[in-house]
Amino acid sequence: MLTYTDLPWAEGVHVILHPSHAAQFAARQAMPWRVNASEVSALFGENTYLSPFALAQLKLGNELPAKDEKMAKRGHKWERFVCQCAVDELNETAPEGIRYELVWLPEFCGIVNEKYPSLAATPDAMVVCYEPGYEPIGNDESRIFYKKILWYGPLETKQVHWQKRAEGEGEPP
Repeated sequence: MLTYTDLPWAEGVHVILHPSHAAQFAARQAMPWRVNASEVSALFGENTYLSPFALAQLKLGNELPAKDEKMAKRGHKWERFVCQCAVDELNETAPEGIRYELVWLPEFCGIVNEKYPSLAATPDAMVVCYEPGYEPIGNDESRIFYKKILWYGPLETKQVHWQKRAEGEGEPP
């Protein structure tokens, strides 16, 4: 099983760890010029959950409205299950000799590239696509190892309110 430290991160890409949600929020407040994907979509009015005004409030240090915080907590609770279901579906349709695996990131972290310091990412997990190798360990048993990592990328889940689901049908919000 791979960990995030095993991934071949590109030069200049850093995983920044925070000890708690409060510390992560404080780091965001300390760098209001840094935006993540959800915030960029809000800037252009393409985020149905965060308006440009609400984004400005967040950047000024105000908390999310209670209803948004409740949705975020509920979505966070289901993240691992939904991520695992997504990878299971990938593996069901994967070509022979290809496997996918989840790599969990630390709970309170951000990913930043030195080339683009004003952008950050906080994905739920990373997905690794690899060619497995098999090593015999007994009569009828073998152990899987990572013969070759083909690619890896972020996985982000979103909880969509049932009334808004049709708006995003076929494409991510």
